[in-house]
Amino acid sequence: LVNRTSLDSGRALEIYGECFRYTENHPRDVAMHKYILVKYAQVLLDAEMYERVIEVTAGLPQNFLAAETGATYSGQEITFSEDDLELLLIRYRALNALARMNGSTDRLKEAIAAGRVLVSLYARQRL
Repeated sequence: LVNRTSLDSGRALEIYGECFRYTENHPRDVAMHKYILVKYAQVLLDAEMYERVIEVTAGLPQNFLAAETGATYSGQEITFSEDDLELLLIRYRALNALARMNGSTDRLKEAIAAGRVLVSLYARQRL
């Protein structure tokens, strides 16, 4: 919302950065943290701050890799919200951009893995 109503991306980064730090310090509201994280990651992506996108979405790969294999937690299938999927898509885009910019095969491999998980999760949603 902030980045779409203002042409000042620096201000959007500042506002979402503050909100992100707040939600990190108050972890009980998981839904709010994810919502803010999606917005913050998108603003970072738009500002071409790809390394920072990777940093703030660093916890995602383990969760998604577990889901791709069909893992369960306490006997229940692991599920993901639309925010989770959006975060993985943003991470995928940042990894692709870094791979293109730097020619990094490591980032390319990470992007491929993220893309594979995205396809798997979207396919599972359709079932």
